Amino acid sequence: MRQFDYTTVPAELEATPITNLLLSIREHKGRQLALSQVKPELLSSLMEEAKIQSTRSSNGLEGIVTTQKRLKAIMAYSAKPSSRAEEEIAGRHRSFCSCIVTSWRTRQSRMEAIGKIAITKSSPLTIKEIDLCALGPLRP
Repeated sequence: MRQFDYTTVPAELEATPITNLLLSIREHKGRQLALSQVKPELLSSLMEEAKIQSTRSSNGLEGIVTTQKRLKAIMAYSAKPSSRAEEEIAGRHRSFCSCIVTSWRTRQSRMEAIGKIAITKSSPLTIKEIDLCALGPLRP
C-alpha cells in the first residue's frame, strides 16, 4: 500500500497551471453563489436542464432512448412510463435522486475539506487541517 506524506506538497502540485485551475474554480464558485442569490430561478432551471441532459446522455450510452418531451415528463413524475426503456429511465432517475439525498452530507464535508486548501506566499499550495482519513473513500 502506498504511503503519502501530506505535510509537504509534491513539486508537481506547485506548478502554475494547477494553481491557476484552483483559482479558477474558486472564481466560478463565487460567480455561482452570486447568481444563486440574484436569480435563483435561472440557476434552478439550468440545474433541471443539466439533470435532464445528463440522464439522457447516460441512458443513451446504455442504448435506452426516448423523446425529449417524454424524458422531461418522466423526470418530473408527471407521466407514467409506457415501456420497459422508460421504466429503466424512471428507476435510474429515482435511484440517482435518492443517492444525492443520502450522500449530501458526506459530499458537503468533502467540499469543506477541499475549501481548506489555502494559497500562501511561501508555497503556492499548502494543505492545512485536513484529516483525509475522516473523509472516507472517494467513491460514493
